[in-house]
Amino acid sequence: MTKDKELEELFLAQKPHFEDSAEFMQKLTKRLEAVEFIKQYQERTIRRYRIVTSVLLPLPSSLC
Repeated sequence: MTKDKELEELFLAQKPHFEDSAEFMQKLTKRLEAVEFIKQYQERTIRRYRIVTSVLLPLPSSLC
């Protein structure tokens, strides 16, 4: 939850100077999609590591 709060504070701290609100929304949407992509990538990576760890931990150390 704190990461989401930090991200929200980052966006609130920014004072964009766009003349065109459509341009601002387009850029904001693109950046939010990039953030979401990174979050999903991190979640997949962590999930993968957990699966590998759960498979390798029960094995005797001589097999690793």
